[in-house]
Amino acid sequence: MTLVHRTLVDFKIVDVDHGQELTFKSNFIGTMFLHPPNKRKALQYLDDDGKFPGRYATAVVIRGQLPDIKVTQLLKNGEVPYESRPYDNVEIGEIIFSILADLDKISALLKDSFDINNVYEDVSIMPNGPYNDGSGRVSRFTIGLRGLGIKFDFIKHPTIYWKVVP
Repeated sequence: MTLVHRTLVDFKIVDVDHGQELTFKSNFIGTMFLHPPNKRKALQYLDDDGKFPGRYATAVVIRGQLPDIKVTQLLKNGEVPYESRPYDNVEIGEIIFSILADLDKISALLKDSFDINNVYEDVSIMPNGPYNDGSGRVSRFTIGLRGLGIKFDFIKHPTIYWKVVP
């Protein structure tokens, strides 16, 4: 995530560095999600016979410094279609907590299948939406496995030396 942030700063897409104060004219990263590589390609790479599978991220940039924009009214005063209304922080927090609570009910299955010890620590929930697909409001979520995450010391054990052992 640090590399993504640094790249966005270097290309002048983001103008706020770590620790700087935000203003209404700041361009900053609102959210960022890292996408895990394709498992098969990653294993081939780690076995030294495949190409680097790439690392990808989605960063949502909040742009405070925009060129002059003409704003026109699209709806009647005070009208926001329900299916287009974004989640607020409290609402999304409650939804994520509910999903994690439901996942906790199947924690034994998750532990056996994905080595998840605690869904509240080992799983991340990322909202995709809401949006209108023509039939009404659609909300989707991506469930990400944090894997070893901060529990593993990648400095002492760099992935470049990892091998897949049958």
